Amino acid sequence: EQVRVDSQQALQAEQQARQQLRDQSNFILRLLEHDPQTLRRNGPDWLKELSHQEIYDMAIRMQRLADSPHPLEGYFDPHGRILDRSEG
Repeated sequence: EQVRVDSQQALQAEQQARQQLRDQSNFILRLLEHDPQTLRRNGPDWLKELSHQEIYDMAIRMQRLADSPHPLEGYFDPHGRILDRSEG
């Protein structure tokens, strides 16, 4: 029973991470389209070095990762077992 609860919690955490990726990607794409100066000014330093196209491509990759049927890294091992997120 505990394994079932842990699995459900891991799946919920992964779904939240996927939604966060989608939200971040959508935010980046909106700013890139309507106010790229604000995105570059307020974003992390590494973002300032990227071209408009590179930022767009990164946001699209984020969306694809969020929508992928494959597990996100850090939630399950290659055999589908729950990873202990309290470690390291």
